[in-house]
Amino acid sequence: DLPWDTKTKDNSSLSRVEKILNQDHYGLEDVKERIKYFVENKLEERFDDITLIIAPGVGVFKNIEVHGDILDYYHYVTYKLAELLPVTDMEVYLDLTHGINFMPVLTYRAVSNLLGLVSYLRDVKLTVLNSEPYPRGVAKEKLKDIRLNIKSVENREVQPKPIMSLLSDAFNRWNAFISSVANGFPLALATFYPKEMEVKKEVDNRLNIFFKNIEVNGKIVKRCSKLDSDFKTLSKIYYLLRVLNTIDTFRHLPKQELTLEELRAISDKLFRNL
Repeated sequence: DLPWDTKTKDNSSLSRVEKILNQDHYGLEDVKERIKYFVENKLEERFDDITLIIAPGVGVFKNIEVHGDILDYYHYVTYKLAELLPVTDMEVYLDLTHGINFMPVLTYRAVSNLLGLVSYLRDVKLTVLNSEPYPRGVAKEKLKDIRLNIKSVENREVQPKPIMSLLSDAFNRWNAFISSVANGFPLALATFYPKEMEVKKEVDNRLNIFFKNIEVNGKIVKRCSKLDSDFKTLSKIYYLLRVLNTIDTFRHLPKQELTLEELRAISDKLFRNL
């Protein structure tokens, strides 16, 4: 799932990013193994699979400097979660223990916005957690006596929330679809309903351009383009279509003419939780 997995002449500089990150044990496989070791040996839990999302951030670190738009993180996380989140009923537990910086805030924002879309058709519960930090420098024999508290910051049933942003004028038909969901217009929804793969193709094209415009100079990484608001909105549309296309009522759209029964079916399905 990482951008440097695909190697071409255009984005060969990304391999240098990976090489830099691999210094001082920053290899991604190493990170995954450390997480698994901690979960299985310290928390005594087992998981079948752990998915790591490596999102573009900014900052100056021990072995690398990364420069770019800070909102690239939010837009990329929105995109990856639009790909990975289920489209069924779900309970989501979001641990924001990471620290006080832009990442927990923007992650919460991305998760909340996407869950607001899936809740049009599904029952969704969100629990936001904050955990006490795991202590360092404690003797192994004393660890079993330490009790760490996990506090619930938020616990709620997620309510439907439409996409609040529109695309640029080049995507007026998809803007009409966004507005039809927000305002409850089933005929407009059926008429301007986008093809899921067309939206995904547009998102992927923009992502490819983004990665091709990364420059690496020594230990300095500079992103010369950014993931803009259109990229974020397209990612949300894609996730909403993933959700809607699980239902036969929507899977056969768009249609220019609908019966009264078909219009009623769209309204009953899409707006039943409002």
